[in-house]
Amino acid sequence: MRGEGSPLLRKAADEAHAKRSLLAKWYYRQGKLCAKYPKLTSLICFVFIAWTCVGLIDVDVESNPEKIWVPPSSVTQLQQLYFNYMFTPFYRIEEVYFTTPEAHSDPGSGANLLQQQYLLAMLELQVRGHDCAAVSRVLVVPLLLPLPL
Repeated sequence: MRGEGSPLLRKAADEAHAKRSLLAKWYYRQGKLCAKYPKLTSLICFVFIAWTCVGLIDVDVESNPEKIWVPPSSVTQLQQLYFNYMFTPFYRIEEVYFTTPEAHSDPGSGANLLQQQYLLAMLELQVRGHDCAAVSRVLVVPLLLPLPL
């Protein structure tokens, strides 16, 4: 009595065994067919893959997150387009790299930025950035200003 179980469990086990048996037979026949006709199998696989890849011809990858997440008809997008049309597009500087003139001529020279003349030039640029009258000029051409020597 110990190995028997309820009739419901036996029925479920029998159904699972029948499904596994059907799948095993189907996979066996597939393997036998592929082994019997390897060239035809390879050709069919190649044609199927080529047919499914035809859709990649019209794929355009969008990498601008604004176009991905903001619908074109949204109020924010329309306001941004109006702002860019009326004024020039605004680009915010997130990082600024300072180098010395010696570093341009000899990159391996290890020129020191911690000299008074360079520190004063960086301070002047920072002060100009905080000055509201010069913000537009600094934001448009911040790196084109030469460091005074």
